[in-house]
Amino acid sequence: MTGPDGAPEALLEQLEARYVIRSDLRAGIKWYELAHDRLVEPAQESNDAWRERHLNHWQRAAELWRRGNEDPNYLLRGRDYINARSSIGPRSKALTPTERKFLEQSSRAWRNEHLFQRLGCAMTLLGLIALIEVFAAVVLWLR
Repeated sequence: MTGPDGAPEALLEQLEARYVIRSDLRAGIKWYELAHDRLVEPAQESNDAWRERHLNHWQRAAELWRRGNEDPNYLLRGRDYINARSSIGPRSKALTPTERKFLEQSSRAWRNEHLFQRLGCAMTLLGLIALIEVFAAVVLWLR
């Protein structure tokens, strides 16, 4: 039998017996929480260390983006976005809602960035064509 998030029931019982967590029955569902506030910081540090070892750069960036109130400055750009998309592969169904939204927003920003780059190239090209036409007109006029 397993507990919340697939945790083995025996492990939860051991943690409860050692006063690390405590359980509470609410609306017929067993909930677990840390037994003391002093355990919050060590648990957070352990979680941070685990994330650093096991998550991709872009997944950690997604969490920073969420914590930063979804500030667009945290979105992936250029090569970082391309690398993130290629690293997902068949795991796309396993993305968290935050990761999914982060990638969608990064994709939108990436497309907009490329659109402005293409517009800039087109404007530069049009400017060069106009300059060549002016130069040709001056040469013809001087003949």
